[in-house]
Amino acid sequence: MKLKRVMVIIVLVLISLTTFSYANGKINPDDFKPADVHSSREEEAIELGSKIIGGIMIVGTVIAVATMIVLGIKYMIGSVEERAEYKKTMIPYLVGAFLTFSTCTLISLIYNIMTNINV
Repeated sequence: MKLKRVMVIIVLVLISLTTFSYANGKINPDDFKPADVHSSREEEAIELGSKIIGGIMIVGTVIAVATMIVLGIKYMIGSVEERAEYKKTMIPYLVGAFLTFSTCTLISLIYNIMTNINV
């Protein structure tokens, strides 16, 4: 038991002695000039991502409108019991349409904000 304590103390002393570092020089932040962060492959990835998001938005819009038209027509023609059933099916539809549109819009918004930040 005492040997473990002695070993732990020795290890802690060695760690504390080796963590000191001394910097002896002047650093000018203006000397740091990073290269351009956008390479051609990054531009291709950004372009592909924007095409995918745009495609999801278009397909989601078409499906949402078509589904709303079908549900609306069925709601107008249906009986009282069928209308109550269609009201129940509209809740998941509205949640799905909201998630599709808000996700695509949020991703586009974040991208636009991040690309307009000047560092």
